[in-house]
Amino acid sequence: MFKWLHKKNKHCQMLIGAIAGNIIGSYYGFVPMKSIDFPLFNGSSLHFTDDTIMTIANADWLLISDSLLGIMQNYGNRYSSSYGNMFYQWLREDNPQLYNNWGNGSAMRVSPIGWAFDTLEEALEVAKQSAEVTYYRKDVLLL
Repeated sequence: MFKWLHKKNKHCQMLIGAIAGNIIGSYYGFVPMKSIDFPLFNGSSLHFTDDTIMTIANADWLLISDSLLGIMQNYGNRYSSSYGNMFYQWLREDNPQLYNNWGNGSAMRVSPIGWAFDTLEEALEVAKQSAEVTYYRKDVLLL
């Protein structure tokens, strides 16, 4: 799953941090926590989620410059997770289309883009491309 880590070793810490945050937070998404004093890893938060899978797909896309749609489908179908019903169906389509979901998946998978580009303008443009694969809405202004 992490075949590309050696290619951008200096950025591994950021990505590992994003993955760790996803794993740690996966439990607290269902058990809200109002305190900052909580165990980072408990028995219920020892697995990655769909957000981790798609974050890695985004990073892979940046490294190999191939079709993000194809990479997302590849990772999504190889590593099953708690996908929403619409995204699960999208992963299995032969010719997936935009489905105007109101979810937060594009925001959850965008972190690799922040370290991949030198300017804010470049990062915003590529973040938009990443979001448009699944979440573009004509009635919502994207950056």
